[in-house]
Amino acid sequence: MTTIVASAVKINSTIASLTESVIDLVNVKTLSVYAKYTVAAATAKTFTTVDQAQETATVTAHGYATGRKGQLTTSGTLPTGLSLATDYFIIAVDANTVKFATSLANALAGTPVNLTGAGTGTHTFTPTALAGGIVNIYETNDSDSSAADWNVIPNMTANITATGKSVFKPNADSRYAKISFDMTAGQMDVIATVCAKDG
Repeated sequence: MTTIVASAVKINSTIASLTESVIDLVNVKTLSVYAKYTVAAATAKTFTTVDQAQETATVTAHGYATGRKGQLTTSGTLPTGLSLATDYFIIAVDANTVKFATSLANALAGTPVNLTGAGTGTHTFTPTALAGGIVNIYETNDSDSSAADWNVIPNMTANITATGKSVFKPNADSRYAKISFDMTAGQMDVIATVCAKDG
């Protein structure tokens, strides 16, 4: 008799960069992965207040995830340290506060731009629309998933250009599988649910 070995939500978050989750395939014979993604609108937000000591800007109800890419414009002069026509990456401090980083790596590391002046006027952060969105299912037979050599399972990939869902039923004959969401720009709410059976 076939029984469910595991059924769980492996990813449920708002993302603006690579997000992955490993699936242990011990005692698993059949695997189903349900991936749902909601693409966030490229909604511009304004701010006038910066805290130079904390390197933060107050952007009320911004809705941005850390790593969200975009550019700044202003009705006056930008806070010193920030420039026009330059890509910045959000560091989401809380629902109403952000910092700006010069690269995705810096955003993920929590390393902000040093703000040395408040600027004048109203400033606008306009995020980049979704680009390069993709969901992949990987596999490996390595015993250590944290140092594994991962390979994309053939036909287990979907390009993401709009809100939608994908269902994958890969072979479960490897030691581990991994679901991966990624993008070059933009933001998504993603949910990945896994159902693993022993027959």
